[in-house]
This record gives sequence, structure tokens and C-alpha cells, in this order.
Amino acid sequence: MTPIRRSIMMGCLVVFSICSTHVLTPGTAQNQKTSKKDISTLERIPDPKVEEIRCIWTAEDWSNPIVVVNSDSFYLIMFVDGERVQEELNLADLENRLKELKLDRWPLGRVVAIQENGLRSPGDNEKICEKSKEVKHMLELHKVMIELWPSG
Repeated sequence: MTPIRRSIMMGCLVVFSICSTHVLTPGTAQNQKTSKKDISTLERIPDPKVEEIRCIWTAEDWSNPIVVVNSDSFYLIMFVDGERVQEELNLADLENRLKELKLDRWPLGRVVAIQENGLRSPGDNEKICEKSKEVKHMLELHKVMIELWPSG
């Protein structure tokens, strides 16, 4: 009986060591570091300045990122030195661009204005609604406050 128990225990020990080696590979540790870095990028932006946000009446006065939701893409809009800068992106690229923005691009804190495109072709309503849900979900995952603007 004793040799069988030893064999079972040795087998379990070997399986355990193989599994733990596989789980703790350097690539996995690197992926964990990367995801922590991604999360902290937007988390280091201060909380939204709600009082200042409520005083804004025009898009030109909005100094944080603006996202316009289209049927098949997103526009990231920012005002830089009084000039409107617009970039068309998919959801993954939009997320990456927001993470890459420097802290001075977030003067109102961790908040993004979202506006659905008002110019639509037949069948765009459902697509824009779906894209709007996608971008809201992504921003909520990063704990970014969403300021909804009416479509033009």
C-alpha cells in the first residue's frame, strides 16, 4: 500500500509542478503587467470636475475628448489651440488613443463627451445604437464618466 501512495503522491507533485510552471511563465507575468499598465493609464486622470462640466454650453468650451458615434466608426474630436482636430477610428484604436493622451488633454478630469451622428442613412439607427453601446461599455470599464450630448 505504501509504494502505491508514494507513486500517487509523486504523480500529483509532478502534475502540480508542471501546471504551476505553465501558469507562471514570463509571458503571463508580462501580460499581467501590461494589463495593469493599461488600467492605470486612465486611472491616473483625476475625477471629473462636475461643477465645471455643468457650466459648459458649447463644444468649443469643452476641453476634454469628444467621441462622435457613426454607424461603422467613431470620430475622436479635440480642440487644440482653438482648432478642431478630428480622427476617425475603430473602437480598439479609440481606446488606445484615449489611453495615450497626456494628462493635460483631460482638464475636466476623467470624462468624455459622446454624441451620436445626427446625419443618417436608412438602416443607420440600429448600427449607431449598437456602436454607442460599445463605446459606453468600453469607457465604463475604464471608469470614465460619460457626458451625453444630443446629436446635431
